[in-house]
Formats: sequence, C-alpha cells, structure tokens
Amino acid sequence: MKMTSISWLLISFVALLTVAGLPMHSTAFQMAPLAKTHTSSTLATSSALNAATSLFPEFSYPSTEIAGKAAANVQLCTYEHDGYTLKYRYKPAAPGYEKEAPLLLIHPVGIGMSSWFWDELMEQWTDGGAIYAPDLIGCGIDNGSSAWKPEEKGMFFLLSWVSGCEALMQQFILKNQNQNNPFIKNLPFAASSEKVTVVTQGGLAPVGVMLASRNPDTVGKLVMTSPPTWKDMTTAVPEKELESNYNFLKSPLGSLAFGALESKGAIRFFSDVFLFEGKCDDKWLDRCMEECRYQEARPPIQAFNAGLMQHRSYIEELTSLPQPTVIVQGQDDVNRIP
Repeated sequence: MKMTSISWLLISFVALLTVAGLPMHSTAFQMAPLAKTHTSSTLATSSALNAATSLFPEFSYPSTEIAGKAAANVQLCTYEHDGYTLKYRYKPAAPGYEKEAPLLLIHPVGIGMSSWFWDELMEQWTDGGAIYAPDLIGCGIDNGSSAWKPEEKGMFFLLSWVSGCEALMQQFILKNQNQNNPFIKNLPFAASSEKVTVVTQGGLAPVGVMLASRNPDTVGKLVMTSPPTWKDMTTAVPEKELESNYNFLKSPLGSLAFGALESKGAIRFFSDVFLFEGKCDDKWLDRCMEECRYQEARPPIQAFNAGLMQHRSYIEELTSLPQPTVIVQGQDDVNRIP
C-alpha cells in the first residue's frame, strides 16, 4: 500500500514524538500492569520498575524520597566504540549494594531524546546496584557524543546500537562488577558476580531483545516497558519500503516537518497528548530543546521512524530468550493480552 506525501507528513508529526512504541503481547512473557498511564515518561518508568519487583524478587526499587547527595552522584562519562565517541550516564552502586546486578537503561529515540531521558529515574535510584544509561549511536549530541553521518558511515540497522551497548558492558559495566568481587576480579568478564539487567523503553525493545539473546552469560534479566506489538516485532518491513520512508523523511518536505516538530510549542503539544498523564513540565521541554539545536541529531530519528527497528523479524530471539523477561504497560496502552 503506497502512502501519499501528505499522509507521511501527518504520520511524521505523530510518530516522531510518539517514541514509546506500540504495545506487545506474548504468552512467553510475564506482564506487570501499571496504575499510572503513559509509561514513556521517566516517572511512569520508575513505577514500571517498581511493578517488576514482584516478578524479580531480588530486583527492588527504592522509595521516591531523593537524597540530595545520591541525586548529585550521576556522572557523565565517555567511551569509544567503532570510531564513535559515546557518552553514558553512570551512577555507582549505593553503599552495601556493590554486588547487586547493574542496570543498563536503553533510552527511546525521538526528537530531543538521549540518555537524559533516564535522569529522574537515576536520581531516585538510591538503594540499588550501579546504573548505566548510554547514548545510542547518533544520539546525545548535546552531551558530546559523536553524530552519525549516513553519507559517511552508511545506513546501519539496530545491530550497531546493540554492539555499542555491548562495548559499554565489556569496557566498563562488567569490569566494574568484577572489581567489586575480589574472588573473580581477575577472571573473564563473563564471570561477573551479577549479570546485567537490561531495561528498554518503547520502540527500542528490539535492542534489549538482541542484547539478551546475544549475551546469555552477561545479561541476566530483561524489562521492556511499552514495547511494540508482537506482530510488529515479528513482521519485517520490506527493504524498499524502508528506503522509501527514509528518503521521504530526508526530503525537503520531511525536513519541513522536522523543523515544525522541533519547536517548543509542538514538543509541548505532542508530549501532553501522547507522553504524559498530565502536563509535561518545563524541565522536560528544556531538555528536549537542548538536543534540537543540532540538525546532525536528526538521522537516528529519521531512520527509526522509517522503520529501522522492523528491518527483520525477531521471532527467533523472542521465542528462545533464556532470561526472565517482564513486559510493563500503562493502563492507557493498548492491551497486550489477545
């Protein structure tokens, strides 16, 4: 089915900001409903992790009372991968929790989005293991991460985002975990005392699925909040359709749509409609606007909304994941249970 440019323009206005993805259903996964709606906000994602506690007994989320010292302990760090300089947010484990499983948080891709999406959750994480939130390749320009330039690097699919996260695990996460255990600190990374818990948001669920499938020895659990539907995760979009979608988003008309969507008024409107139970706050708007200053931040968003995540089916991985996996949804999400 071909779509007119006007149809794509209208879809772009919605899709470029509605980064939470579509809901998912599968009897292979446990599910935790939320009392709050719109799990694409970090506050609701905090509730999502809290809801996961009953499914992962040792996986606990602290109270929402934020200690000033703990909140200030989030660091912006740097690592290198495949010619890219990438930033990640890091919060050390709380005293006494050094041997707890570290969290790896995968941010959504959309206008203004990067690892800052997880700031509020990280500030509230006061009684748990270490927590890491990387900028995916091409995101976080305002943080100092390298831009992705398709004309130089070529088009890439989500495996590059997966390998970037794997590099962070190997270079820092697992290494840091091993240093906390004197009995295994000189052993290979796979011997880490606690495996990593991967948390994804919205349409980036395939990144978490691939991380879990490719790294059974180092990824111990997977949490997906508001992921795409089972059908979307298991149905590949034809390559020609992906190319057509991407070319439109790169066209003058697509650029016009981007320019309009990157305005503060548009971000406020679509955030209120799609992302928040109430109204979005000024802090959210300001953070989105910071990244919008850079046109080189657009390619990952264009690729994502062209269907990047659906270039192939993930049914093989979804039906064979060895890790405990939980799907979390808000009450306003489309039901994941058939």
